[in-house]
Amino acid sequence: MTQVRWKTARRWRRGQTRLGALSLLVASFAASASAQPSSAQGPYYAFCWTPPTKQLVYVSGPFQTSEGRTVVVEAAFKEHLRKVYGYSANDGQCSGDLTASVRDGKRAAVLKQAQNGEVTDVTFAYTPPAAPVTATAPAGANSVSVAPSTALDPGNLKEPWLQKAKDELKGSRGYCETNMLLHRIFDCDCFSRMVFRFRVAHAGNYKQSNREEGTGWPGLSNVMMAKDFTCIECLEDARLSKYIHDIVGENYTPALRAGVTTPAKLKAFADCVSPRYAAEFKAHPHVYEEKSNYDRAAAGCKAP
Repeated sequence: MTQVRWKTARRWRRGQTRLGALSLLVASFAASASAQPSSAQGPYYAFCWTPPTKQLVYVSGPFQTSEGRTVVVEAAFKEHLRKVYGYSANDGQCSGDLTASVRDGKRAAVLKQAQNGEVTDVTFAYTPPAAPVTATAPAGANSVSVAPSTALDPGNLKEPWLQKAKDELKGSRGYCETNMLLHRIFDCDCFSRMVFRFRVAHAGNYKQSNREEGTGWPGLSNVMMAKDFTCIECLEDARLSKYIHDIVGENYTPALRAGVTTPAKLKAFADCVSPRYAAEFKAHPHVYEEKSNYDRAAAGCKAP
């Protein structure tokens, strides 16, 4: 990943990656950030809006939700706009943050950008539905869950290719869960659905061969480099914020040990980078652009 640059203590300048092992910093950094809720707990301070550059702009009031998946909240917001206002452009978006102040700052920025248009205040909030009761898997059964096939749009993909794409769901989720980066920036169920939709769109790329290893679609590593494999639907502000706070802690462990920086400075740096990183990723939504997204986000913040 990116190298850490310091004006002092240059002996750590080389070899520092953003995915280094956690060590002493975890406890001290977590203590300084104790006021920040974890992405698993919430609540998330959210609001939703449509593009502020349009003549007619819809902006929700601020609200809190326990749903950390931005894509889920956005889907509900788009449906609300369609039912209540007949707005069908499908370009609504939502933001979920760990503090009300960050949320309110983003909302103020949207309203300022939309000041030359007609702004409609939307009464909207999202409460996740109660989790369904699921049957207990028998002892020894494979209990790994994947996206139900009813939630997947097969498009024009026909059998047997459709079943082959469904069979890959578990494998693509496992790929995400074991990848050193993907499971930190994506919900792996969401990632597997992205792969499924990519397979549907590229059904013609499935190859048949007399050799087993030559049969199938191009590997997932190739998918990650595809320009039309965009991951914006799986970008969750809260998850990305937690990732940034974690890697900042990991990167600067040696500097903290040496007294070059402090936990408070690290938290301030991570707080600055997090929203910029999310914005960069949404503007450049490819896995292969992740490093560049981080670099651009960090460049606008004062190094600790």
